Amino acid sequence: MVDLRQLAAELGYSLLVRTNCWECSCLVYLLAKPDGGFVILDDLGPDWPVHPCYQHGNRNRSYRSLHAYDPNYRVPIPANIKWNNTLRVGQRICATIVKVDGRKSILCDGKYLYRLLIRGPGRLGECIEGGIMRIGSQWGLQVIGLIECPDELLQ
Repeated sequence: MVDLRQLAAELGYSLLVRTNCWECSCLVYLLAKPDGGFVILDDLGPDWPVHPCYQHGNRNRSYRSLHAYDPNYRVPIPANIKWNNTLRVGQRICATIVKVDGRKSILCDGKYLYRLLIRGPGRLGECIEGGIMRIGSQWGLQVIGLIECPDELLQ
């Protein structure tokens, strides 16, 4: 698995990944910028609170552990995460695109994986919000927003 900072630099855009903290297992957001900036956030929003494990821990530590994360994905997702098989039309999700697999993308919300057709913007490692919909016989996601962190967050 590629280090998240290296992946952001390679792709040339910021990555926002919803996953579990390596220390306490709480749901967190990992933010990696292409210039090497990195932070772990508790939540999204106006205050952008830094996660306490990151605030008090080793800030230079690489966010990856082959024992805790699935090596089949380039972005860190929890190992043994389950697929969500109980989708319903109109369901809202906020998740990170962790793999593009042909026409479908695999998304992770930190608890479940989803294999969906994406209608709207979104690239590998970006966190998107949207509503579940049917596209013919397949499940899809109508993107209503791309979650973007302010540039000054890591300055």
